Amino acid sequence: MDLNEIERRVQSAYERGRLKRAALFSALIAAVSLLFASLAAHLWLSASLAVTLVVASFVFLWRGQDLERGLATGLLAGSVPLLLAFAARPFGHGCEIGGNCYSWCVPACAVGGALATALVVRAAQGAEHVAKFGGAAGLTTVALGTLGCSCVSMGGAAVLAAVFLVSAVPALTYVALQPQRAH
Repeated sequence: MDLNEIERRVQSAYERGRLKRAALFSALIAAVSLLFASLAAHLWLSASLAVTLVVASFVFLWRGQDLERGLATGLLAGSVPLLLAFAARPFGHGCEIGGNCYSWCVPACAVGGALATALVVRAAQGAEHVAKFGGAAGLTTVALGTLGCSCVSMGGAAVLAAVFLVSAVPALTYVALQPQRAH
């Protein structure tokens, strides 16, 4: 066996290990996502988000580095709006004196999106490739958070996505444009 053959076998074993690890973790993400999707008000939206989250988790874990770190941060950040939205559900709707009513889920998703942004931007300051990290963290955050924020049709989901994107994109751009950071 020559050196090239040994190197090929080692690389192949390494990739199989990464794929196996990604598949196992993605199966866990699938189970948790399906649990939250089953509790959501809109099954079709939640199921598509769960599939997106599982596929993204697999790819980000398999590729590793800033994508994997972005996934981990996105899971933490996305759990904030997810849990806030589920916590707001028992309170139902609030109505103003003028008769305008709204679901408490929507402001919970807005607050959750702002808090999630702060977590992602703070973690991005240590990333080597802020764009990769931010993309992975953002996709994961919004997909996971929307599992809870789909409480009032697309309203809660749209609020979460809008708050996150409007605040995270400029902040992550600012982080990316800073002079080289020490790692």
